[in-house]
Amino acid sequence: MESQCEWRCCTPRLRHELTNMDGQDREEKLSDTPRQRATAIVVRDGRVLLVRDEGRSPFMLPGGGIDDGELPEDAVARELSEETTLNATDVNYLFEHGGKYNRHHVFSVDAEGEVDVSQDPLVVEFVWWDGDSNVPMFPHVNAILRRAGIMERRIRRRATAIVIRDGKVLLLREPQDAEFELPGGGVEDGELPADSVERELREETGLTTVKVDYLFEYCDFRAAEGGDYWGRVHTVFGVKAAGDVVLGDEHCEFAWWDGTVKLPMFDYVEPMLEMLQGASEWRTQE
Repeated sequence: MESQCEWRCCTPRLRHELTNMDGQDREEKLSDTPRQRATAIVVRDGRVLLVRDEGRSPFMLPGGGIDDGELPEDAVARELSEETTLNATDVNYLFEHGGKYNRHHVFSVDAEGEVDVSQDPLVVEFVWWDGDSNVPMFPHVNAILRRAGIMERRIRRRATAIVIRDGKVLLLREPQDAEFELPGGGVEDGELPADSVERELREETGLTTVKVDYLFEYCDFRAAEGGDYWGRVHTVFGVKAAGDVVLGDEHCEFAWWDGTVKLPMFDYVEPMLEMLQGASEWRTQE
C-alpha cells in the first residue's frame, strides 16, 4: 500500500506511471526529483492562462516534463499544444525557477488558436486569470508570476503603430534613450487600443491617421535591475497616415528605416517587424 506522502509529491502523470511499477522501481522514480519542466506564461488581453489537472483544486501554468534529448523550448510548445491545443508562434526564454520537486524552465509564449482542454485526459479546466480574481494556484505559480512581473507590477498595455512609407518604417527616439522605438504608448483606462494608437501617433508625430488595421499582439518581457522582470503587451496596428512628421515633446529624433542601415533599436522592435511577414496583405497595400 502506497503512503499518502508519496502521492502528494507526484504529478498526475508521474502518479499514473507509478501505478504500473513495483516497489523498487517506484522508489527509484521518486528519487529522480527535481524533474526538469518546461513552463509557459501565455498572456492575452492582460490575463494569464492557467490550467487545472484532474483531482487537483489548485491551478498551474501550462507545461510539463522535458523528454530526453528534447530542448526546453520545444518541450514547452509541445506541452502547450497537448494540454490546450494552442499553437505556439513565438517562444522566449525568461528564467529558471527551482522548486522542491520541479525545476521550471520558464518561457513567455505567444500562441494562436482557442483553448480546448478536452484533448488532454489529465487537464479538466482552464482560466484566463486577470490578477485580481480569487483563483487557487500552487505556491510556485505565485512565485513565477511575481518574478515575471505579472502579479505585483502587472502588465502594461501599449498600443503600437507600424507606419510604412515607400518601404520604410517610422521609428522614434526619446532624449534619454540611445535606441529607437515604434510610435505608440500606454492604453488609458476605458480607451480602445485603436483609439490609443491614433492619439499617440498624433501626439508624438503630428501625423493624421487615415486608416488603422489591427495586426497582432506581442508580449515584451524585459529584465530589470535586481534580476526581476516586467512585461508589456503591445497591441500592434498597421497605420496609414497623412502629413509630415513633426515631433512632439517626448521625442527628439525620428527616422524612416529601410532595413539596410544599422540603427540602434529596442529589442522588441525587430522581432515585431519580422512578424509583419504574417501580415503581408497589409504591407502590399502600402
